[in-house]
Amino acid sequence: MFKQFTATNDVALQLDEEIVDLSQEDIEPIMLEKEWLRAFGAEINSSNNYILDRFEFIWKEGYNYWYVLGEESSTYLTKIEYVHELQNFYFVMNGEDLVLLKEIGKEYLNKKS
Repeated sequence: MFKQFTATNDVALQLDEEIVDLSQEDIEPIMLEKEWLRAFGAEINSSNNYILDRFEFIWKEGYNYWYVLGEESSTYLTKIEYVHELQNFYFVMNGEDLVLLKEIGKEYLNKKS
């Protein structure tokens, strides 16, 4: 069942069985921190960078984003700041959703409350 919104910037979010109506002003991106990478299954390599699937993530301190390289070729692929960007990147590169291995999402939401 679909709901018709009155404003063009409203968003419907389904959490379990509940549907929550939000405006875009209520939504903020979640910074991609190392805890999120670990929750998605990334492991640390010998250079203290994170490896997820076939990608190497290097934190760029002064810029506050992750520099993403192909693990074997070391080819620059993109930069990622937020969790949703990682999810989009992973889907584009693999054709499947990135799955959380740990319950960091619920912990994060509880901290924000």
